[in-house]
Amino acid sequence: MVLWINEQEVDELLDFDTAIKAVEDAFKLLAEGKAVNTPRRRTMTQGAVLHVLQGAVLGEYNVAGLKAYLSTRRGARFVVLLFDIAGDLLAIVEADRLGQIRTGAASAVATKYMARRGSEILGIVGSGRQARAQFEALVRVIDARLVKVYSKTKSHAEEFAEYNATSCPRAPQTPLGN
Repeated sequence: MVLWINEQEVDELLDFDTAIKAVEDAFKLLAEGKAVNTPRRRTMTQGAVLHVLQGAVLGEYNVAGLKAYLSTRRGARFVVLLFDIAGDLLAIVEADRLGQIRTGAASAVATKYMARRGSEILGIVGSGRQARAQFEALVRVIDARLVKVYSKTKSHAEEFAEYNATSCPRAPQTPLGN
């Protein structure tokens, strides 16, 4: 039976620590030749763009899947189809929040290995939904004592800092306009 996972369930079931570990594992498997990551494909039509991303991870996961979404002036809806390696459809996942978490997790993995040891200042460029996910993931891998939030407007940066104050109260946030 195919599992349908909606946006709310993604948010309830997938925490950043789990996502960071899964992304790090996937990168390691990719380096070992046990995963495949295919470049994004785009099909452009009048007024819309269809995006398809696909890949497979072997090892303990043994899954293949794709993420597809159609971008229009009204926005986009995201969906992931996940198959087991035998070809059975395992799940259909609404994937807007999943994409935010996964993107934040990828940044956290990169930061874990590439940030200067002992770094205490974290800079975030932008203050939208994706920036919030970046922040939530990054504070798990860097011991930030100060977070500088750069946004188009200072009021947006202030809203971002207020929203995230509960996630990381030990790191004062400095909202900065452009």
